[in-house]
Amino acid sequence: MRPRQRASASVFYSYSHKDERLRDDLADALALLKRQSILTEWHDRKIAAGDEWEQSIDEHLEQADIILLLVSPVFIASDYCWGKEVERAMERHKAGEARVIPYCAASGGLERSHVRKAPGATQERQANYLVEQSGPGVA
Repeated sequence: MRPRQRASASVFYSYSHKDERLRDDLADALALLKRQSILTEWHDRKIAAGDEWEQSIDEHLEQADIILLLVSPVFIASDYCWGKEVERAMERHKAGEARVIPYCAASGGLERSHVRKAPGATQERQANYLVEQSGPGVA
């Protein structure tokens, strides 16, 4: 008997373009979950030529099951990341529509923000959080 196939969780990366290398490193760390079809991912570098960038970001942000916030000083300084993406992500998180996971790429005042209440906000929890949430037999 084959194990029951479950739907992939969709992941939205919210990050500053200055942290693109960190996003790539995190994506590499999640490669096994992608190979096992547990996760699918999306970030703004996947916007097709000719697509309206803001509309595409909004659509994927609204559809994501998991929203990864790559928090760094430049992320916090970005009006778009912090003012638009984080605000909407936290609204969806509070409504139970999505799970927000902050990944602290560098210290930058996260402990004083509303994001600190999201799962994984502390550094000791963030490394294993996605694997724990993905279910048994993944790790």
